[in-house]
Amino acid sequence: MLNHLESLKELALWDALSLMIIISDNAASNAMLDLLGKENINKAISDLGLKNTTIERRFMDFEAAEKGLDNRISAGDMKSSV
Repeated sequence: MLNHLESLKELALWDALSLMIIISDNAASNAMLDLLGKENINKAISDLGLKNTTIERRFMDFEAAEKGLDNRISAGDMKSSV
């Protein structure tokens, strides 16, 4: 969605989070990755006790994916986090 809003220069944090969660917007998700940093996100994931979840690359980063970097999550982690 964000990639189609060329005139949009700024977006409130809440709006970016809403787009990321409600419509799975990759640009909004990447903006959050850039803002928070993969290291901080992975630390939070670890602190929550999630053992099979990790963020290794930005979304739609096909070059990183070709190098074997990927984002992973497991059904078991989702069950344990509820």
